[in-house]
Amino acid sequence: MGVFRWKLPNENLNIKQILEAEGKSVLLSSVMASRYDDIKDVLNFLTPKDIGGYKDLKDIERGSERVRSAISLGEKIAIFGDYDADGIAAAAILQRYFAEIGGNVTTLLPSREEGYGLSVSSVDEIKELGCSLIVTVDNGISAHEAVRKANDSGIDVVITDHHKPGDDLPPAYAVINPNRSDDLSSEKNLAGVGVALKFASAVGEVEPGELLKKFAPLAAIGTVADSSELAGDNRVIVREGIDSIRRGEDIAIAALAKSAGLNLENIDSQDIAFVISPRVNAAGRIADALTALELFLTDDPGEAEVIAEKLNVLNSERREVQDRILDIAFEHNSAKEFEKNPIIVIAGEFSSGVSGIVSSRISERFNKPSVVISVEDGVGKGSARSVSGFSIFEALDSCRDILSAFGGHEMAAGFTLELDKIELLKHRLNEYCRLKPRSMPIIEEIIDSVVEFSDIDVEGIRELEMLSPFGAGNTVPVFATLGAEILSIDPLGKGHSKITFRKNAVTLSTASFGKSPDNHPFRVGDILDISYNLSIFRSKYGRDYISAKLINATPCSLDEEDYRLIDDYRLYRMGVEMNPGRLQKAAPKRETIVELYRKIKSADIQINNLEDLIMYFTSIPPATVLAAADVLIELSLVKVDYNSTGGVIKAVKDPDKKKLENSPTYRYLWEV
Repeated sequence: MGVFRWKLPNENLNIKQILEAEGKSVLLSSVMASRYDDIKDVLNFLTPKDIGGYKDLKDIERGSERVRSAISLGEKIAIFGDYDADGIAAAAILQRYFAEIGGNVTTLLPSREEGYGLSVSSVDEIKELGCSLIVTVDNGISAHEAVRKANDSGIDVVITDHHKPGDDLPPAYAVINPNRSDDLSSEKNLAGVGVALKFASAVGEVEPGELLKKFAPLAAIGTVADSSELAGDNRVIVREGIDSIRRGEDIAIAALAKSAGLNLENIDSQDIAFVISPRVNAAGRIADALTALELFLTDDPGEAEVIAEKLNVLNSERREVQDRILDIAFEHNSAKEFEKNPIIVIAGEFSSGVSGIVSSRISERFNKPSVVISVEDGVGKGSARSVSGFSIFEALDSCRDILSAFGGHEMAAGFTLELDKIELLKHRLNEYCRLKPRSMPIIEEIIDSVVEFSDIDVEGIRELEMLSPFGAGNTVPVFATLGAEILSIDPLGKGHSKITFRKNAVTLSTASFGKSPDNHPFRVGDILDISYNLSIFRSKYGRDYISAKLINATPCSLDEEDYRLIDDYRLYRMGVEMNPGRLQKAAPKRETIVELYRKIKSADIQINNLEDLIMYFTSIPPATVLAAADVLIELSLVKVDYNSTGGVIKAVKDPDKKKLENSPTYRYLWEV
């Protein structure tokens, strides 16, 4: 888990009082009061809306007229999508709708080997198919060369995309993108599938709400999978999509849910994000994205189940591949690479199809940005992921001169580079952080509401559904309770735990996933500050129960000085030049180091990252625990082994006698 500085809410008491006076629960009222400053914004958010129109999108009339003309003249239209869930779902919507209104249409999706977006070779293939019009979805905004090739070949191109354009637009017949600088539409956060839905509406000259009734499940999957902010039209799209999925109105999603073991009636945005979308993406990651497209195009429930099961198998293979890559990465890189560098950079002969997922897993585990470079055919293909508060795009932009190509945004980016530049990139990225320490994010967790266990009941949790669907820009509420005592730690299924807490004679049982009871640093009787999500669990007998998922737990004894010191020590570990006086209190005494060593020697300690060790020694300041562990590692008295599922810190067998002064960390901290 690590030690997170909690960002506690600054509740607007006026909003809270108004909502509670209207009969809203403490849970809902407090979340709204922490997220909004104006009651009008609260009421606006809680009031259901319809999706907006399409006419304010720049170039949409011109582009839709060209498609209508092609349909009426019998021209062959090529839809060019992408290999991820957003691009596949968007392509399926246009393929189905254009065919429905009489179009002669075919759809092409690139492979990951071919690379993202419309390419010159794709245009050649489309020309051979006899197409005179290309409509891109979820791509095209940077395809200048490919568009020029199409123009020279007598093929018109209509671009529908949502990615931010460069200074110049491609010379296409029409460019529909809410993020182009001269576009006056209000919905700037539409996913590629949202833009495609509005374009289809323009082609059919119907309101988007009419098409949403037909294509809401597909639109919802693309929007959630793309992590688009769930506000405005996106919120409407996902809400309508989930309702439609729950009614079983889309055979493709029903088949995916069945193969994944989901209860169709209870599907929510989290299921779409973490269960449905990965299965759709799996096709493009390790096989052919056309498999997922076939699922979205079939009208045969039996065929849908066969394809869904195929995607289920591919997703299992994808998990095996990513875990294998993680194991290889940990095997070929020391723990120091993951623990002490500001940005984790690893490279190897990995599958580029899963490098983004691997990067995400690493960033989540070590709470820092990461870059995974796949070495294929003499070229390095990189995927980068970040953590809140740090722009990986800006970091890569500082290395633009050594990259062959790159693009992305604050939280994710991709690039290519020559193999002999990999070590230089690693050095440059980490120097970027060390020279700009203020750019490094503080490891913190945003709390929506601090509540007592007595505030929690089934009705209040059920009322939180008014805030759904949850996702980017509208996260699942995080609640916290301060000073809760552990009553028991029990097994929960295979490899999980149920931890029951008590405060003021009221108890709350929480699920801790991924850790068995023996792998927790907590003990019965510990008093902790805990954060958690709340939901409803319905038993097979139809009764509703409170379900709480434990997110984090920290010693309630920590104060601002403890957090300041560990923030400073983290910067020191990353090589940032520090004012020595700021680290004096982190220096571990000899007896503290001995205490850690004896504990580790008595039994291996399971950790996700080294900061988990802090929870085993709550009477010692966190920075001092981390410093003592670094001393033991530097002296080769203990070692850390990581793998795809976790890690362990253990004593080295039969070590030579060591002097503490031989540890650079010990020497530095005591000298200051």
